[in-house]
Amino acid sequence: MALTLYEAAKMTRNPLTRGVMLAVATTNELLSLFPWSPVNGTSFDYNREKDLTSVGFVSATHTSIAEGGATFDRVTVPMRLMEHDVDVYNYVANQNDPNGSQKDVQIAQQLKAAGRTLQAKMFTGAFASGFLVVGSMSAAVSAAVPSAHTDSTLQGPGSIKYTHTGQFWQYRAPGDRVYGPQVAATIDGTYVLLSDNPSRFVAVTLVVASATADSEMHITFTTSSDEPDGLNKMLTNTSQVRASIGANGDALSFSILDQLIYDFVKVRDNRVICMNGSLKRKYMELVRATGGIHPEQIKLPAFGSSMQFGGQMVPSYEGIPILQVDDIPNNEAKGSGTTLSSIYLISLGEEGFHGGVQATGDVQDVALDPYTARIMGFKLYDLGQRQSKGADGTRIEWMGAYALGSRLAAARAPELVSA
Repeated sequence: MALTLYEAAKMTRNPLTRGVMLAVATTNELLSLFPWSPVNGTSFDYNREKDLTSVGFVSATHTSIAEGGATFDRVTVPMRLMEHDVDVYNYVANQNDPNGSQKDVQIAQQLKAAGRTLQAKMFTGAFASGFLVVGSMSAAVSAAVPSAHTDSTLQGPGSIKYTHTGQFWQYRAPGDRVYGPQVAATIDGTYVLLSDNPSRFVAVTLVVASATADSEMHITFTTSSDEPDGLNKMLTNTSQVRASIGANGDALSFSILDQLIYDFVKVRDNRVICMNGSLKRKYMELVRATGGIHPEQIKLPAFGSSMQFGGQMVPSYEGIPILQVDDIPNNEAKGSGTTLSSIYLISLGEEGFHGGVQATGDVQDVALDPYTARIMGFKLYDLGQRQSKGADGTRIEWMGAYALGSRLAAARAPELVSA
């Protein structure tokens, strides 16, 4: 069962647990609504719908009935670990602070910072940042960009196979047993190679003159971030990303929003539009240009300091709430445009964009303590007195990752003029 951090906080009777959940959930609008599901292990799996069967009509005197079934891709999402230590000096802790325990204040502030980081990585998170090819013709692969959730650290290296007759290339992703389909590459360029599990693929830039004989090469994907993969890694094909048409990026328009709503995202439950403050300002200007003063407002289930009053009002478009996410950067570039940004339309839920988190037992257990159990991915550790200084330490830890249940549940409109 998926829960938001806010819902988890409402159910607990442990004041410390409630404080942990609210410190994270009240950080920003999207995170307060984001659904998390408890999982165990170093990764979690789910089935992503691939194709439906076709169903047809038959005559009254038919002698056979066509048979078929839906097909799915199995997606494996490696879990990621976030940790941070908080030290409070004894001198400060022993002061009679009218604002309460300085240790509690510092933990709450670090949890808010963790919430901001979690939301930022929902969009920009990227685990694999480099690659290493080992083999007799490794010079033929000049670049390699893997699909989301590719992890050589947990699943070992993948491999690329070249068959000189026909100049065919194949890919086996880390964790897969066999190669995917052959792709012919007779001229230099970038090609997408699918693994046996088509949810795993790699975009390789090939120098075909360097491939002269049959060969197999190991490919290891390296990381400098250890982040969970976000939407920018998950949204990769033309059915998920609206291509900008302007030489220097596109101006935001109602038409672009309509394209995301009616042409791209077909999972229509719990949809939200996410944009940063600069593009939200552009949207407000569009509304005023039509003769309106303010766009239609909609109430979120709960957010921030307004949650005890039932939620915060936010602008909407076609009944879909617009959430301001300033973690979406303004540094996309096209032509002479260097301050471009993206808008996302997202369906939140297990069929859409959601997260998996490590949890101890039932996440709805109202008595759980974050010092003794992992709750919605979070756990606190009392490190005690530091040996090197007069301070008491606490470690904040989170373990989880993001997943997209359907390729029809989210879309992105990149390279929009935001400045």
